[in-house]
Amino acid sequence: MKIRSLLAAIALLASPFLAAQAPAQEVKIGVAQVFEGPSGFYGDAALKGMTVALEMLNERNAFKGKKIVFVTEETQGRPPVATAAIRKLAGQSDILAIVGPTRSVEAIAAAPIANQAQIPMIAQASGGKWPQPPGEWVFKLAMPAYENAALMQAVADRLKPKTMAVMYDLDDEASLSALDDIKAQARRLNIAIVATEAHRGNDVDMAPQISRVRAANPDILYYASKAETGGLIIRTARERGFKAPIVAWPAPGGIEKVAKEAADGVISQSALDPDSPDPVVRDFVTRFAKKYPGVKPDHYHGYGYDAMLLLADAMNRAGATPTRQSLRDAIASTKDLKGVTGTLSWTGSEVTRSTAALVVMQKGAWTTYK
Repeated sequence: MKIRSLLAAIALLASPFLAAQAPAQEVKIGVAQVFEGPSGFYGDAALKGMTVALEMLNERNAFKGKKIVFVTEETQGRPPVATAAIRKLAGQSDILAIVGPTRSVEAIAAAPIANQAQIPMIAQASGGKWPQPPGEWVFKLAMPAYENAALMQAVADRLKPKTMAVMYDLDDEASLSALDDIKAQARRLNIAIVATEAHRGNDVDMAPQISRVRAANPDILYYASKAETGGLIIRTARERGFKAPIVAWPAPGGIEKVAKEAADGVISQSALDPDSPDPVVRDFVTRFAKKYPGVKPDHYHGYGYDAMLLLADAMNRAGATPTRQSLRDAIASTKDLKGVTGTLSWTGSEVTRSTAALVVMQKGAWTTYK
């Protein structure tokens, strides 16, 4: 109900001074996200970030009087549902672009639909490794979760571990691709992996794996699992007396929702540094706090925000009346876009960003690890 109410409010957003002018040109943006179930926080974060960005952009007349309307579809975090959602949105000729789907497994499955329909699709949270190029109509925005070099280097420099245990998800393609990189980085840094424990994506009991990790007595536990499973790993580890530092791969998400206070002290990497003095980040954090009191944004909120910055920037370079084709071309030529998750440039479907932050969970929120 809260989601639906929020969506209704979003549809009415427009700059106040436009009311006295001629009716604004309406531009529809499809939003295909997982809002329900254990992974629902991903879609909720994206929508919150997009909403804060839309209000800011309307305030600054960034859309040149155009009225932006979100048309949402639930994906459930499942590829068949995500592909159906993209097909439905793409089939509506008045929808200019789509933000989503949320998870890599969904985006990989849905990409051929977007390419065939020739509609720009911004896979804002897809950090997994794709088995094939996304295609010319699909654009990735997230920091790759399978690239662990910077995070492991920072952990090695600060904690100086000699041994580590690794946990990963057998059912998650992003986790499997991350595992290979984690092993390679451990070899590079001369960190011995003393335990490697797998789990299934729907496991609800991590006690057997944690017992074996404890028996191996590693200096750190490094895991590559989606947020709800990561939270379970953390909570189980602390409940069973595992005292060593826990490191979450660069896609931690809302681990605190499951792990609660046990998540405090977990180290990770984030595309958004919520404590950065950068004026673009500070403006975002201030606006976000005003819109959603008590919620500190992480990089999934930032990805939603930056998806809207990308669309606004591209729309203003795509002609007076943007088409799907002109918008796609403008997105593909985006260079040095200053977002809250870095300075962003695209080469084809792939994004490069200027920086990433080392963060630690404290009192239920990510903060800069100093």
